[in-house]
Amino acid sequence: ARRDTVEDAARADDPLVARIITQGLPERDLPACAQCHAPGKRPHYPVLTGQKAEYLAGRLRRWRAEEGDVDARKSRLTMPMIARRIPESMIDPLATHFAQPRDP
Repeated sequence: ARRDTVEDAARADDPLVARIITQGLPERDLPACAQCHAPGKRPHYPVLTGQKAEYLAGRLRRWRAEEGDVDARKSRLTMPMIARRIPESMIDPLATHFAQPRDP
């Protein structure tokens, strides 16, 4: 079931989505997505534009899965820590935004 609907596209245009992508959320210690995942930024990091929304949202949610657990064994890797800082309500809009084709 595809989620590329008009409703998803409208939510992907939320100003908070653009802020997370370009500036991050300093108050949540969340860096900007574009800091690492924009073309030409970091050669070993994936470019997110053009990825499937379902894939991106699923990956973020898997990384967040440990949220709420107080456990010293919780992953300290970069993306699980960052994913736990993204507001849950922003995961689908972010994923939908990145899935939309962009002009080069």
